[in-house]
Amino acid sequence: MESEVDSRLVSHQDGKWQVSHGPFESYDHLSENNWSLLVQAVNHWHEPSAALMHPFRALPDWRIDDLMISFSVPGGGVGPHLDQYDVFIIQGTGRRRWRVGEKVPMKQHCPHPDLLQVDPFEAIIDEEMEPGDILYISAGISPHEGYSLENSLNYSGRLSRAECPASCLAAFADYVLQRELGSQRYADPDVPSPRPSGGYFTDPNSTACAR
Repeated sequence: MESEVDSRLVSHQDGKWQVSHGPFESYDHLSENNWSLLVQAVNHWHEPSAALMHPFRALPDWRIDDLMISFSVPGGGVGPHLDQYDVFIIQGTGRRRWRVGEKVPMKQHCPHPDLLQVDPFEAIIDEEMEPGDILYISAGISPHEGYSLENSLNYSGRLSRAECPASCLAAFADYVLQRELGSQRYADPDVPSPRPSGGYFTDPNSTACAR
């Protein structure tokens, strides 16, 4: 796999999670259970995969994030979590079990520095997805988790959400400071000054002198 491609390998065993980042030279050291390979922005590298994003082209370009593809062996997944984007999960091959919880505030934690999860939750959706099935998850609201029941491929079309006003203001402030734009001060435009009645100007930039 090329070094420019963003990929990661997520595995777990006895409640302990591991994350490693590509490129990967070999997968021979992996077991037959409990791991997933996730590859980001595949639509930027593989034209047939990019076609899966065409139905979203009715939306503004800034809403379209990327297509992530994941390959999982039985038990493979990334644990219960929240997504900060809207996502359409398409089951490609194999079967995968998906659980989705209620829209309630969830505390997040890191079982590994490169992995953000939420605590276990009660599922209101608990389904096995088969090839061709699609699951929609709304951004940052519903906790969810998916575990592969057999070797499987998933395609996740991710759509960005607009930032909140506070984030937009903070980003703009950072932009101004980084480019040292904040040192500029307002100055009146250079326009001719009207001649006051009963007075005169010695210079356009001088103080008016009354007779």
